[in-house]
Amino acid sequence: MANKISIALTSSKRIYLTIPTLEDLTDPVKVGKWLSDFIENDLLIYSTALLLLLSSINVSGFPAFMISIYAITILALMNRILRKLFFKGEHFPTVPFDLPLLTLTTLISFSFFYNTAVTQTNTNIWGGRGLQEISGVSLISYWFYYYLLFTSIKNKESVKKLFQAFYASPIIAILGALIFNLQLSYSAFIIIALLQPMYLYLSLNSKNNIKLHLINLIISSIFIFSGIPNWALLTIYLFYLIQIIYLIIANRKVLPVLFRSLDQEFSMRRIGQYIRNNSTVIILLLSLIFIFLSSSTIYSLIKQEDFLALEKGYTQITKLKGIEYVLGIGMKSLDAPQAVQFLAAYGLLSGLSLIIVLVMIVRQFRSIYLQSNSKSLRKLFTSIIIGTFPLFAMLLLTKNDTQLFPLFLITMGTMYLVVKRIMIDKVILYGNLEIAESISLKANQSYFLKLMKILLIIIFLLSFIYLLSYLNYINIFINT
Repeated sequence: MANKISIALTSSKRIYLTIPTLEDLTDPVKVGKWLSDFIENDLLIYSTALLLLLSSINVSGFPAFMISIYAITILALMNRILRKLFFKGEHFPTVPFDLPLLTLTTLISFSFFYNTAVTQTNTNIWGGRGLQEISGVSLISYWFYYYLLFTSIKNKESVKKLFQAFYASPIIAILGALIFNLQLSYSAFIIIALLQPMYLYLSLNSKNNIKLHLINLIISSIFIFSGIPNWALLTIYLFYLIQIIYLIIANRKVLPVLFRSLDQEFSMRRIGQYIRNNSTVIILLLSLIFIFLSSSTIYSLIKQEDFLALEKGYTQITKLKGIEYVLGIGMKSLDAPQAVQFLAAYGLLSGLSLIIVLVMIVRQFRSIYLQSNSKSLRKLFTSIIIGTFPLFAMLLLTKNDTQLFPLFLITMGTMYLVVKRIMIDKVILYGNLEIAESISLKANQSYFLKLMKILLIIIFLLSFIYLLSYLNYINIFINT
């Protein structure tokens, strides 16, 4: 029987390792099941922690982030199919917003195939060097990534693991880049900076992972003052300005009381509770300080020409003609924000479908937020709102490198949906699995079914190896 050992990282944090027995290591069935369980339950969660680090991996001198995501998604999907063959249970359950999202992908596929057939080019498939995050293959992988990530979360422990992986991703990326002599991608640099308001909120309001949030806050603040793009700085500025206005209006009747509460005595032992009790005032004051310090910088950096360039970018939509309004013009690089690139590539019909999906999610989010009686859940949802706002704003404002943005937004949306499903609706997606056996075949005939399963495993493994062998070939299409 396997033994477990625990390693104390701090006075309150431990990691637990299972030491397999020799029998476990020599039994192909047990080894296969262990590997399958890891891919099913942990691979996508841990890849969330590696999102920023993956963007620094290079193949033939080019970033291989999207290739890594393709490989992880294919591996997880093949593993799910194999589990369907060998284990009883529900392996492909429904997920929230599956029908609207499938409708969106169907509309996108019409545009994708139309433009590919008309232009006779592979650019629509891979997106080229600047548009790979909205290419046809990427959009397909996003859907499967969301589906597989959501369905790999089965209980509260999985939810906790997902959030910890997400919060740890900046530190893992920076340490990984330093240890392996990698360079953090420009997109990762921007994302960490844009998440600074979320890290500030979490640092002041969370009871757990406070040290982790503080480290992330320090890292993101350093990135901001290290020279982030002008539009990213303006996005953070606008967010803090909106936040100041909201906090003043929402607390207008109790604002004097909140400021007077800062004078209450506190001890170092209860400083965490003191900060949480006065987090609203502290955030308000820090937002005012940030606005004051960055106003002159923004005024000197953001010029009228920048806004005129943004306006010209959005006028690209008005240049569409006839069927281009419906199905777009395919993967063509435009001097426009990524949101405009998406609309131009896939047409206004796909854009309208995407807006409808987002509105449906926001409406449900608002309903859950207003009806929730749990302060911890409301704070959690608030942090997700604060985190997604700057990322969406950047997609609307700039054409800077935003390669990681879609997957980060998908991950944050999944975090909200799994919290709602498991911690509010009290639904476990699917439970324990059993080895599937055929009861319709006689004992002397069951060998045929086992043989077919073995052949399917061999075919899946060979297909996966074949696809991985062409990663560099795929990289050529992505970067041309």
